[in-house]
Amino acid sequence: MAQSGTKRPADEDHTSVVKRVHFTRSVCSTSVISIAIGMHNIQLQLVSYRSNGSLFAAATDADQVEAQTLKWFAPKFTYHAFGIDEVIDSYVELNISVTFNAFDFRALLDIKFKEKEDTADDVVAKLASSLPQDFVQDKDEFVVALRKAATDFTCPPGNCIESYTTTAKNDEKPAGKRYFDIYECKLEDNEPAQKLFANLQTLSPWFIEGADAVDVMDPRWVIYLIYERTKAGSGAFCPVGFITVFKFCNPLGRKAAHCKPDHNETHRICQALIFPTYQRQGHAERLVHCIHAQAMANHYVYELTVEDPVPGFSCLRDLVDLKNCIKHEFFCLPPEASADASGTGRGTAVLTTADINAVQETLKLTHKQVQTCYEARKLTFVDQNDETQRKKFRLEVKKRLFRLHTEELDAMGSADRRKSFLETEYKRLETHYQLMALKLNLVNSSHS
Repeated sequence: MAQSGTKRPADEDHTSVVKRVHFTRSVCSTSVISIAIGMHNIQLQLVSYRSNGSLFAAATDADQVEAQTLKWFAPKFTYHAFGIDEVIDSYVELNISVTFNAFDFRALLDIKFKEKEDTADDVVAKLASSLPQDFVQDKDEFVVALRKAATDFTCPPGNCIESYTTTAKNDEKPAGKRYFDIYECKLEDNEPAQKLFANLQTLSPWFIEGADAVDVMDPRWVIYLIYERTKAGSGAFCPVGFITVFKFCNPLGRKAAHCKPDHNETHRICQALIFPTYQRQGHAERLVHCIHAQAMANHYVYELTVEDPVPGFSCLRDLVDLKNCIKHEFFCLPPEASADASGTGRGTAVLTTADINAVQETLKLTHKQVQTCYEARKLTFVDQNDETQRKKFRLEVKKRLFRLHTEELDAMGSADRRKSFLETEYKRLETHYQLMALKLNLVNSSHS
């Protein structure tokens, strides 16, 4: 996922944190917090089962709740509320549930425990800044508001800019085709969207490390939301996830050789969150592709960028960009057939400035992304049984890596260390490119 904001200090990275138990009544906060999203026509009944796994809830009828078939998902991060150790002190059998109203994303906070000491942490106070401002602790009040929201709800705010269908897998419920809509919600002069996202974005810190809150009054922000459309009639929308995009004037755009004077906008993907039970179903790719299409169709956009992407989102971005290159026939010719394609972006003999400009003008990619797509596509034309071809490609990539990491390499004392570094980086890229080719079925028959 893309992420923004201040991360933990390097020496306090979450992978190295020991979640200390200070005494017998301390608990790990991620193990006692569960999150759910409540839909229309339900009688809320919070279940006591809690899991460390990622479970998602979208209850659509009372039977689900009464049968306790609601699914809950645990947060990935809680340090924003409970500190770097993610520990809650002085409780016995503590369980915390946060249920979101799926229509306006107001929240119900439910805290249960068997015992607590006088010195116990004030859980409500610690959680307050990580929840919607108007969260409640009264279940009846929440249910009344939920039913009213379901009655008043007609469709998500903004404009539906794309619809698509998927076919449920054998183990998915409901079976058959599933229908999804992507909504573009401009926050400028859009009070419903502002209120919705002010609440919705409180989910980000639980799943995106270092997530910053968006100023919903800033007109430069646009939110792209995915909803699943059900067959239940009024209010039959289930939230799937969202991506935030920040649009701003970039003076560098006007200086690019391929840009006209009014090509000066950069659209930056900042945060992306697909809710857990919708993950690994292709929705993030659909959403990124849709946002990319919007940028490509916008005359004023210079490029589409991503802010501090995590590795998984970087891989997704590379895949979408390579798909777009293939769709528009960029880098479609093998090196030996590229003699007459110089400057068009179609050949793979060598990547020239003119080639980069040609791709950027159409696809609004960054220079780095054009380079990535070129190398990934060129590798598919390399005969893996021909060591001469393989070496030539390897040296081309390593020369680029050398230029990219000049300062880092200069700081290495020995030639052996530099060679080892470049070889490691090359192997990482080669594996990544091969995986992309496999996903797009680009591996040619000459490969071993």
